[in-house]
Amino acid sequence: MSDGDLFDTGPGGVSSEPDFETALRGYNRGQVDKYWTQSENEIHALKLENEEVWGQVQALASQVQDLQMELADLRRRGPVGDVSFRHLGARVEQILGLAEDQAESIRANAVQDISGLRAEAERLLSDARGRAAKANEDFELALGARRAEEERSVTERRAALEAETRAIEERAAAGRAEAERIVAHAHAEAQRITAGVTAQLEQARLQAEQELQALRAGAEQHSTQVRAQADQHAAAAQQHATALTTQAQQEAAALLAQAQEQAATLTGQAQAQADAVTAQAQAQAAAVTAQARQEAESVTAQAQQAAAAVATKAEEAAATVAAQAEQHAATVTAQARETAATVAAQAEQAATAVTEQAAAQAKAIADTAVSKAEAAAAEAHAAATDAHQKRTDEAARKAGTEAAAARAAIEQELADLRVAHDAELAELRATAERELAEAGTAAKAEADQLRATAQREADAVRSEAAAAATAAEADATKATADATADATADATRAAEASAQVTKATAEVAAVTAKLTEAEARLAEVQTQEATLRERLKDATTAEARLAELREQEAALTERLAATTTAQDGQEQRERDVTATEARLAELREQETDLTTQVAAAEARLAELRQQTVDAEALSEKVAAAEERLRQAEEQAETAQQRAQEIDELATAAGTEAAERAAQTVAEAEQAAETIRETARRDTEAAPAASTTNGNGKVKVSAE
Repeated sequence: MSDGDLFDTGPGGVSSEPDFETALRGYNRGQVDKYWTQSENEIHALKLENEEVWGQVQALASQVQDLQMELADLRRRGPVGDVSFRHLGARVEQILGLAEDQAESIRANAVQDISGLRAEAERLLSDARGRAAKANEDFELALGARRAEEERSVTERRAALEAETRAIEERAAAGRAEAERIVAHAHAEAQRITAGVTAQLEQARLQAEQELQALRAGAEQHSTQVRAQADQHAAAAQQHATALTTQAQQEAAALLAQAQEQAATLTGQAQAQADAVTAQAQAQAAAVTAQARQEAESVTAQAQQAAAAVATKAEEAAATVAAQAEQHAATVTAQARETAATVAAQAEQAATAVTEQAAAQAKAIADTAVSKAEAAAAEAHAAATDAHQKRTDEAARKAGTEAAAARAAIEQELADLRVAHDAELAELRATAERELAEAGTAAKAEADQLRATAQREADAVRSEAAAAATAAEADATKATADATADATADATRAAEASAQVTKATAEVAAVTAKLTEAEARLAEVQTQEATLRERLKDATTAEARLAELREQEAALTERLAATTTAQDGQEQRERDVTATEARLAELREQETDLTTQVAAAEARLAELRQQTVDAEALSEKVAAAEERLRQAEEQAETAQQRAQEIDELATAAGTEAAERAAQTVAEAEQAAETIRETARRDTEAAPAASTTNGNGKVKVSAE
């Protein structure tokens, strides 16, 4: 038998058409054919998989043979391999030595893994062959045993079904009769409940109509009372407005008389003063008389204007109060009428709602009773096999109890509605009376408010004048304070500028130190990055190994699933599955270890990447610090250039001043020399110009 014929059952193989004897009772032929075809397909798939695995094993064996040949060749050429890398440096020699050791370890591990895989494949192949033969034998035995057992169970089941059918027919006949009786009783009960509910509904409708008539009469009476009260309040408001108008006119007349009297008094005083002044000094009489007359006319005009203004304000206030009183009276009357209409409408709506609600509840109760009766009949019909007279009587009693409860609920709801409507009417009456009282109080408060408004306006004018004076004083104080603050701010800015220069110098020193530290840190990070890259290569190798193990696990899982599907229900299959699962568990443990190692490597790699990111951030900070240092150096250079320019300007100014001083000295010396030369020439020219007269005196001719 070849290695590919894993499930070969004989020289001729397995027939594609199963040969079962046809019998009256037994397994379903279609199901058996389907199962047999499925088994053949699975066996064929296992054969193909076996051939594929065997091909892989042969390929691995060929690879092992090639590796062995290469290994032998390398061993033969051993002396040539003793190459020294000392001339490349100790570090390179160590790295290459580690690489050779790792290559040798990887080669040995590969040879060992290939040998293990080959042995595992051969073991799985032999186990699969044994399980296939055992599965075929067990299938034949189980098929015969199940056929005999099924024939016995079918015979017993047929007898039991016939007996159960007869019992069900008897119970159905009895239940049908019981259901018909329950339905008739339920219909009679529903008719009785409907008649009772109809009578209650008619009685409730009559009571609602009587209550509606009573509510309408009460609402009309209340509306009449409210209208009369509104008329009384309107008359009282009109009288109050008339009284206010009369009082205002009297106050205006009194103010006018007082002003005229004051004007007359002032006029008399002025006239008396004018007469006295005329008696004392005739020259001042005309002026004083004219001034007194002007003052008298001004006071009289002011008094008349004040009286007219007071009278106007009083008339306007009286007209406003009268208009507001009339408007408020009309508003109160309209509100009272609207309240009465609202009360009547609400009462009518409430009565209609009560009637509709009672009708709806009665209809709902009737529908509920009919529905419950029909549901009881349907329940009795559905449970015809287990119906009893006791349950029927209980359902009838329950329906009667529910009808009585519904009737009591309707009566209670009608009583609650009556109480609620009475309370609502009482509340509406109280609200109307309260609104009328509030209207009178509001009219009185408005009159008091008008008097207080004039006083508040005068106080406001005085307050505004005082506030204006205070504001002017505050503005002056603020201007002084602002000037002082500006001077202080100038001094502060000068101090801050000096402090910023000192701070910039300190920052330049700090940035220089940080730059040195960052360069050292960057060199360290670059060293760590190189080390981590080497470790990353090792992690990549481990990941490749993990991928190979996962592929092997997937292949074993597929073979395990195929074997489990083909040999379902067999004890030997369970032992094989257990062994395979144990092997799978071992592989998973190996995978877990490798996964842990890879996770550790990935974590270390992530840590290294984070360190790389930190290093890059530090590099950015270093670059920023370098930029700031460059800017500081530029600023320092600019400051030095500015200082140099200032020195040059100072030097130029000093030089120019020295030159000017020298020039001035030279000019002074030249002027002195000129003066001395002039004096000398004058001295030399003096003897020639002078003459001597007869008495011995020298006479100098005047030029």
